[in-house]
Amino acid sequence: MDYKSPLTQYVIEPFDSYLDFKNNLNCNNMALLQISFVLMTLSFYYFNENFNERSGLLYLGSFILFYKFLKNVDNKDIKLISELGYFLINCILVVFIINDKKYNDNYLVIIGIVILLTFISFVLKLDQKTKYNSSKLNELSQIFNLTSNNLYPNDSKTKKYHMHKFWRVFDLSTLSFIIFLFLSSTK
Repeated sequence: MDYKSPLTQYVIEPFDSYLDFKNNLNCNNMALLQISFVLMTLSFYYFNENFNERSGLLYLGSFILFYKFLKNVDNKDIKLISELGYFLINCILVVFIINDKKYNDNYLVIIGIVILLTFISFVLKLDQKTKYNSSKLNELSQIFNLTSNNLYPNDSKTKKYHMHKFWRVFDLSTLSFIIFLFLSSTK
């Protein structure tokens, strides 16, 4: 089952469908990933130069291209590494943004909780039956499975209910939208 957050389902998916309908992006998957990281880099360059509107829009474009990459990639190893890398980069950047804008510690605590919930949601959404080509990724997957089993031991009914009602809200798109809001703010 696919547990998409409401933000992904109602904002990102229609835009992605529109791009597919217009057939404007005829790039291979790795080009989408590279363009996504270039846009993210430009976004933070503009953030440091205090062009907040440009920064936020470039970051949103970066996430849309990254989402399109994840949707089209077939290799499970590359998909897992890309998602983890994008998540870690976003975590570092959100802490950098909060520190740079001199927000108080309450923002850092709230964002820390959102990051933790996003990571737990990511772990719970992983397919536990997937076997990766890399032995290191299989070991990491086993750690994620152990974490998932500790949260929901032998109760798939409760886990499925929580996935539909709570955990689907804390998606990578939610974290990215929060970063977009922080980048676009003019505080």
